[in-house]
Amino acid sequence: MRAKNYRERFSLEFVNVDYLCEKLDEYLPTSDPLSVLDEFVHSLREGSSAYLEAEFSAGRAVHDRPNEKNVLVKTGELRPGPGSSMWAAGLAVASRPELFRLAKAPLLVPGIISPRLFKRLPDMSISDALQMNMANVFEEIWQDVIDLHKAFNDAERLLEDLYASSRAFDAWKFAYGIGPVNRLELARALDVTPKTAYRAAQVLVERDLAELRDNRYLIAKAP
Repeated sequence: MRAKNYRERFSLEFVNVDYLCEKLDEYLPTSDPLSVLDEFVHSLREGSSAYLEAEFSAGRAVHDRPNEKNVLVKTGELRPGPGSSMWAAGLAVASRPELFRLAKAPLLVPGIISPRLFKRLPDMSISDALQMNMANVFEEIWQDVIDLHKAFNDAERLLEDLYASSRAFDAWKFAYGIGPVNRLELARALDVTPKTAYRAAQVLVERDLAELRDNRYLIAKAP
């Protein structure tokens, strides 16, 4: 958020997220995340129609709520956008790794909450849908951790000859984790001058650890 220069004006989008996080905290600690999530989803479905997805016909929305910032994607599925109720529920669950006994892990668990859970006429039980989501999510997280560990070690090796004052490796770690960033955003994130961020970016490009898109956005790559 510091890198992207986000300001307080964005906090209103997170009011509902904060509320749902507090709601989840009432269940913690727990040794049965599936039961907690099942109860959590049912309470959302029964508590407000804002959590139920729009009905679709022939790939287009036939009913939607203008105050919900949802996006109809090519598949005809509902993708919750920032500010929507489903987005808030998904972010709340993702930011509570304690649900999955990952309290000490510095990571989010995205993807547990999906539009499938909020169909007006579900095609499977909420419990089964949650189990499927959890299996998929943790398989992806496990693969991400393996890939990230290898990329981290390889990048560190390729940059180990640089002076101790170089911020190239720090720049790679940040850009690899967050995605495309411009050099001003990189300077904010590393708390360095734009000139230092520019030099770090150039080193990454020269060593094929990143590329510049439109001579503006730095995109870190795995070695």
